[in-house]
Amino acid sequence: MPVLEANSATLQSALEGESPVIIQFWAEWCAPCRAMIPIVDQFAAERGASVTVARVDVDANPDLSLKYRVTAVPTFAIAQGDTMLSSFSGAMPLHAFAERVDKALS
Repeated sequence: MPVLEANSATLQSALEGESPVIIQFWAEWCAPCRAMIPIVDQFAAERGASVTVARVDVDANPDLSLKYRVTAVPTFAIAQGDTMLSSFSGAMPLHAFAERVDKALS
């Protein structure tokens, strides 16, 4: 499943689904954020059947940055419905990203 380029409405719709949602908060000007895009895209391609992956541009969606208390980018939030399961920040290789997600979902 491809990554959802999310705004408030589309993210809310994704959170109302049955799958957990991994939210990537990023900004175009952020080099580590851009470095994580292909990693998150690969993760979504491999695991998209069991999770929804959404990407939120913090500059275009400041309301979501406030709601999820994003103070640095890249930040990743893992949520299911209205429940925040985990969040973490920083660039990392695919295996480390997958481990963090798996830990949050276990």
